[in-house]
Amino acid sequence: MSVASPSRSLVGRIARRVVVRALSAPLEGGEVELRMRAAMVLASGRVRERTRFALNELLWRRGVRAYTLRGSGRTIVLRHPMSDAWVVHEVLERHAYAPPPEVRDALADLGRPPRIADLGAHVGTTTLELLDAWPDASIVAVEPNPDNAALLRRMVTRNALSDRVRIEQVAVGVAEGSIEMTGFSILSHVVRDEVETTDLWPWVAKAAGGPPPTHRVRVVDAFDLLRDVDVVKLDIEGAEWAILDDPRMAELPARAIVLEFHWQSAPGPDASVEVVRALSAAGYEVGDPFDEHDGVGMVWAWRRPTTAT
Repeated sequence: MSVASPSRSLVGRIARRVVVRALSAPLEGGEVELRMRAAMVLASGRVRERTRFALNELLWRRGVRAYTLRGSGRTIVLRHPMSDAWVVHEVLERHAYAPPPEVRDALADLGRPPRIADLGAHVGTTTLELLDAWPDASIVAVEPNPDNAALLRRMVTRNALSDRVRIEQVAVGVAEGSIEMTGFSILSHVVRDEVETTDLWPWVAKAAGGPPPTHRVRVVDAFDLLRDVDVVKLDIEGAEWAILDDPRMAELPARAIVLEFHWQSAPGPDASVEVVRALSAAGYEVGDPFDEHDGVGMVWAWRRPTTAT
């Protein structure tokens, strides 16, 4: 068995750090595609079939593939190229949804496995990350995009998680109804009269092989889904603001929330300021926003339930 030399390992670590730092810098013009491709190289390190994953991305081989995750041995099912692999990088390589100590403390006295809602579950990458954080948890994974939901179902089946993960193919809002959604993969969002990501980054459409599909999807009241949930993950591409500013947020039983906030539909010019305001008004202690770039970022918030006297 061959062993990598210490100097070679050091070079690899340095190269990895340089790429991660470059990916954290502000996105500008034509740099974006190159940096996204760099992220795909890093993402390949999370699966056992690393070479196949990397070649499918670098050569833009379109198709659905299944991979075995290093560490957990679970299976993910995703599309090549580009957007799905970006989620592998963001969630499984950078551990964007890893709970901070304050969140673990807030759930420490539950006395049972937590109940989690993954709103905007995509193909299930974050669902698996949350199960790594809380191995005995039960999860409702909510994903309105039918193409994403199909891969999410395959992930659940391949990993024999149907007794732990319930899939709801719906969108969430503050009232029942229906909406039109458009966009590729992680860029699926409510149709709106704003500049689209594909207008700014036309290579996203090129990677997908055509114009973004549009689907009419059912909307359910998010607060009906969240009646008995302990942890909420929210990533719904700008539709989060109506939920965050609903007065029912103050009565939400969830002890922890993690969300990706977006500039789209934000009630003010600075989305990071607005998300802290909204979560604080609902009675949560809010951590510092992180992983911020181009009006998008992430934040954790937590609280302990009040004790009746």
